Parts: sequence; C-alpha cells; structure tokens
Amino acid sequence: MKQYVSSQWKEMLTFNHLFDFDTLWQLKTDWVEPPNYRRGGWSGVSKISLKSPEGAFVEVYLKRQENHCTRSFRHPLKGYSTFQREAIHILDFQSLGIPSLELVYFEERWHEGNNQAILMTKALTGYEPFDDWWQQQSSIKDSSDLKKKALYEFAKVVKKMHDHEYCHGALYPKHTYVKENEKQGIDIRLIDLEKTYHWPFKGRVLKDLGTLYKRAALCSSTDKIRFLKYYESEEPFPCASLKLTAPMGKIATVVAKRRRKKQIKKERREQHDSDS
Repeated sequence: MKQYVSSQWKEMLTFNHLFDFDTLWQLKTDWVEPPNYRRGGWSGVSKISLKSPEGAFVEVYLKRQENHCTRSFRHPLKGYSTFQREAIHILDFQSLGIPSLELVYFEERWHEGNNQAILMTKALTGYEPFDDWWQQQSSIKDSSDLKKKALYEFAKVVKKMHDHEYCHGALYPKHTYVKENEKQGIDIRLIDLEKTYHWPFKGRVLKDLGTLYKRAALCSSTDKIRFLKYYESEEPFPCASLKLTAPMGKIATVVAKRRRKKQIKKERREQHDSDS
C-alpha cells in the first residue's frame, strides 16, 4: 500500500488545502516532541486542527518520517516505511473490530534516494494513556469498581487482538488509551501499531503479556492477576474469583519467570559495570 485517503476525510483535507504529499510534507508545524533520529533517518509528530466546511474544528496527528524502514520477505532490500506497516494494521484492526485509531491519510514515496512517509490519524480527544488514567483513579476514593471495569475492558481488547492472531509488539500501558463514557462505561483504544505483526503461534500471548507485566508498574500484583482472569474469562464483569485456570496460570508463571531472569541479568550487568 503506497497511498490511502479516507473517503470520510477527503472533503475536509481538500477544504484545508492538504490534499497532496508535498503540501503535507512541507507544512510548517510545531512538533509534539522533538523528532526521533535513528536508523539513519528521522521521525516526528505534529498536532494540527482541520476546519470542516461547516466551520467545526477537528484535531489530527500528522506524523512524518524519512528513512525509517523495516524489511520483509516482500521488501528484502530497500524495505518499506514503518508508517506503512502501522497504516495497514490500523485498517486491519478496523475491519476486525479491534478498537484502535482512525486512519485519515497515508502515503509513502521514494524521493532523491530517500524513503519518505506521512501518516495522519484522528486525535483521540478526551482519551488518556492508561497509566496516567490509572494513577489519577488511584488517588480517588471509591474508584475500585471503575478500575476493575477498565482492567476488564482492556483485557477483552487484548484478548480479541490475540484471538485474531496479532501481536502488538509494544503493549505498554502508555500505548493503550482509555476514556470514560457515560453510555458505554469504559472505551479502550490501542495505539502505536508500528511494531504489530501477525503471528499465529502462542508466543504472541507471552510477548504482549510479558511486556504488560513489566511495564504496568502502577498496578499491584492483585490487579495483574485480575487482568489475566478477565483475559481468560467469558463471564461478564466482575469475576467472582481470581483463581486462574491451569493454562492461564502456566502463562502467568512463564511470564513471571522470564521477567525475573531479565531482572537478574540486568542486576549482574550493573554489578559488573560497577566492579570494572
């Protein structure tokens, strides 16, 4: 896929005179954070407002990158942009009903020997990174039920992704966004799908759950067990018991062992560095 323009956004992009690659590439904007320079290239994110013909404004994220490529069997030499990979997975998730981002625009080109790519998505207005939201809720009294609900919805989204044989690849709490909705309760969205890949083997579960186990520093051990219980359970929220089934208990044990081994290796490296 070299180009994608959402039919729902085409009129708005045209109205804002942002209908071609060169215009978007040269657009003067402020960076959300300093561009990331690596892999012999760079990648940066801006946040801009688009005006509709009716006068309403909608915020979108404009991501631009140069020479940030990944290789595959189909692209073994030059590779292709990580934005193309992300755009494909956003569309895949959308077709499968896995809540993620809304893709507005994507295009990739080779220009004077450089791979350039643009990715535009609708901003998740009103959403917060899961770890930030969790920390806020932890300081509020009587938020236990809401936190359980959030863990349940989070677990169900991850389970659905795994059931469709996808591994997120970078399933950190900050790559999961949450929003409280009066009608639906809790809405979860998965973002940052650059490292996502289709993997029909069970290793995808260990990979993602292991990352969550490591990164979810704000969650207690009980919360982590509760997440695993919600992940495996078909019962509606909340589960009466936190006792894991044998298969999920085995996964939890393997994840914990892997985490402990990595921690031991890290401590040994740090000890070696301090001794030398």
